[in-house]
Amino acid sequence: MKSNRRDALKKGLSLVAVASVASSVAMPAFARRRKKDGGGAEMVKPGEGMAAGVNYQHDKAKITDDKLKVEKQGVAFKDQHCKNCVLYTDKGDGKGACTLFPGKLVAADGWCTSWSKKG
Repeated sequence: MKSNRRDALKKGLSLVAVASVASSVAMPAFARRRKKDGGGAEMVKPGEGMAAGVNYQHDKAKITDDKLKVEKQGVAFKDQHCKNCVLYTDKGDGKGACTLFPGKLVAADGWCTSWSKKG
């Protein structure tokens, strides 16, 4: 049987359609699993890049500059944590996502100068 361009094009489009359906079924399940477990994202590294710019620390006790230990929006420094910041989304296990660090995780008990009262 002689093959022509039309047959090749039909076969190619069929493969594209099958691949499209398969990915639309598989990807949402993968995305849900990534969202649930934090996606295997790594923790933000204090002192590097953006984290250095906003003085991020996993442990507030490591904040030694008294100029940073100020009340914000009526909340004393001792009560400011990532977990009560508007930029934070809890992912469980004491970790969460922060809009300042896309694709990375921060400690729920962490802190940075961008802290802003949630709610």
